Amino acid sequence: MTKKVLGKAILIICILVFATLIGGYLYLPSTEPYQAAVRFIEGDKKVNSYLGEIVAHDPSPLEGWSLRYRGATGSAEFEIRVTGVKGKGVVYIRLFKSAGLWKVIQANLSLENGSVIPLVVEGTEKGSG
Repeated sequence: MTKKVLGKAILIICILVFATLIGGYLYLPSTEPYQAAVRFIEGDKKVNSYLGEIVAHDPSPLEGWSLRYRGATGSAEFEIRVTGVKGKGVVYIRLFKSAGLWKVIQANLSLENGSVIPLVVEGTEKGSG
């Protein structure tokens, strides 16, 4: 194989990997677990008290998310950049799918000043022990 052919092969592989990553990132907001995470964030009292009404949310690109699900079970983790009328932050959130339903199992709000606020999940504060 010549250097020219090898160079083209490497370029094509890089383009395919990049296209796959971008395609996955663009598809992410339409997934069930991401939508469940956003519903949780928008309805959370602590998020609203620190950031105000949510006006925008974006998944962090590339390494800010993980999805593993098939059929009625699965798991998902997201790093979602959130903008509210009073400020910005990042919500780190984990979800679990059981019997076909996505459920938030842990969530934290990281504020621009470096503070991390555990969010209430199922009546308990996660991260408090």
